[in-house]
Amino acid sequence: MSRPFIPPFPPRPVKPVATWRGFFGERARTSVFGWSERAFEIDYLKRDILGFRVHILLDPDLIGHVLLDNAANYIKPDIVKTLLDPIIGRGLLTSDRELWREQRKIVAASFSPAAVEAQRSMFVQAAREASARWRDGERRDMAAEATRTTIARATTTPQMIALVLGAPEFQRR
Repeated sequence: MSRPFIPPFPPRPVKPVATWRGFFGERARTSVFGWSERAFEIDYLKRDILGFRVHILLDPDLIGHVLLDNAANYIKPDIVKTLLDPIIGRGLLTSDRELWREQRKIVAASFSPAAVEAQRSMFVQAAREASARWRDGERRDMAAEATRTTIARATTTPQMIALVLGAPEFQRR
């Protein structure tokens, strides 16, 4: 039996990095940078960040329990809504209860197996176009490349165009 593919990743410290490191350097740019080896061995991590207790779920079943099965029982703290609402509006990250359910239904339709399959060829084409611009031996910022390619493709889908143009079903509440 062959071993599963594990993509390259940044060095992992034994213990979690200090919270303040999240505001500086590579850790500020990439949230996974600095995650300890422990985070890949446990199901749940609890940290105190800037005076707030933060619960980080790492197990898919726990994530499903909180975000899908029992979402009504987990209310986002006011600080999350206060900080994020002006920046990203009332979406999945900042809404609760009925508004969260409505937002999730909108997003879930785009990620159903049939919807993903219908878009697959478009993303394959986007990857081919992006890689055609690259030169052998050239160093590339793959996060920037992935973001650029995703945005270029996302703005060609009807859902994203409606969002940009302000269709009522996608407007902030």
